[in-house]
Amino acid sequence: MDKNEDIHVVMLPWLAFGHMISFLDLSVALARSRIHVSFISTPRNIQRLPKIPPNLSEFIEFVSFPLPKLDANLLPDNAEATIDILPDQMEYLKATCDLLQEPIKNFIAKKLPNWILVDFFPCWVVDIAQDLKIPIVTYSMTTAITLVFFWSPEFLGEDGQSRDIRSPQDLTVHPTSVNSPSQVAYRNHEAIDMHNVFYAMDASGIPSGARLAKLIQASRGVAIRTCLELEADYSGWGSILEAMQYGHVLVFLPFVIDQPLNARLMVEKSLGIEVERDEHGSFTRNDIANALRKAMVSEEGKKLRARTEEAVDGVFGDRKLHDEYIVKFVEYLKNGIYQ
Repeated sequence: MDKNEDIHVVMLPWLAFGHMISFLDLSVALARSRIHVSFISTPRNIQRLPKIPPNLSEFIEFVSFPLPKLDANLLPDNAEATIDILPDQMEYLKATCDLLQEPIKNFIAKKLPNWILVDFFPCWVVDIAQDLKIPIVTYSMTTAITLVFFWSPEFLGEDGQSRDIRSPQDLTVHPTSVNSPSQVAYRNHEAIDMHNVFYAMDASGIPSGARLAKLIQASRGVAIRTCLELEADYSGWGSILEAMQYGHVLVFLPFVIDQPLNARLMVEKSLGIEVERDEHGSFTRNDIANALRKAMVSEEGKKLRARTEEAVDGVFGDRKLHDEYIVKFVEYLKNGIYQ
């Protein structure tokens, strides 16, 4: 029997389709290497995910757990993913996901997988994994630069947890612990919003920053959906990667979470243009038109298109390069060594 066939990985993505599909893509890639995957989600989400290639069905098992109901109809009926809810209901989706801790614990205890690959939200998996002596890998949908912003040494307390005492202004400068010429950072209005999203207590009782900090500290490794060829200084992101595969010149209008950092990273790499805004984040139709004009008809846009074509040939469209990363990750899952 192939040694890979002995490896069993449990996948536990956040209930957003950008996350679930990325986890499923990785599951398919691992299955092609004959690694067995148990993919945990909810019934309706599993129904809405792409179908598994028939020749890989023996290696990928969908494991369905119905979401428990919260009191007072805090979530719409049949809401099982972020696409089903309003932004201000996100905290309730996290809270109901936390109620899956016991059935997921029982499943993992029964299966005893070799690895657990986990998203940012279920910090309680740390306790399950430690009790059962199963290593964790945090699979990050955000760029390496985003992780650097929130888990570089100066932004962690002595216990490794994300510090609540940080001010929004800390997010407006590039982390000093990173030896990089990059100046990518949040602007003031973005920093205020991000600080509230990341550090504020919500209905789940655990701030997002504390969730991910606990997971990263307990993880054997952190897998990031990026590549050294793009983020050698650091090592809504999924749509950028997909667009770049087709050689599109990107015009960015970032709003939330990691979008501003992703946009500025690509602009810094001469792979896109960001719509100009005032200090409050406001913009006009003229700002949109100017950005599109630069991308499509200006001399600057011509240079961007040439640069994008180079990136497609050298990184985004290079299937051999992508396959090499999977081969290295499979080797890590087999032997615990990444080279």
